[in-house]
Amino acid sequence: MFRTKGNDHRNLAARMGAWSAAHWKTATFGWLAFVAVAFLIGNMVGTKNIDPNTSGPGQSGRMDRILDAGFKLPANESVLVQSRSLRMSWRACPS
Repeated sequence: MFRTKGNDHRNLAARMGAWSAAHWKTATFGWLAFVAVAFLIGNMVGTKNIDPNTSGPGQSGRMDRILDAGFKLPANESVLVQSRSLRMSWRACPS
């Protein structure tokens, strides 16, 4: 079931760690080369810029597109409060 010959019973991470410790220059320069290649590939692929007028997920993006299309005045609301028993004079409630 288990191998007992040598150090074969270690898992993959332990074997990789032992190899990296024994070959630290190769591991270090290998990682640096990997980072350099990843950086160069990323620069060659480039970036995609999104349009700020159409950005936004869900309802906020929908609202941004509606406002950008020409709906210049956002909705507002007014509330009228009335009382059947109380009266207020203009002097008591200045605007």
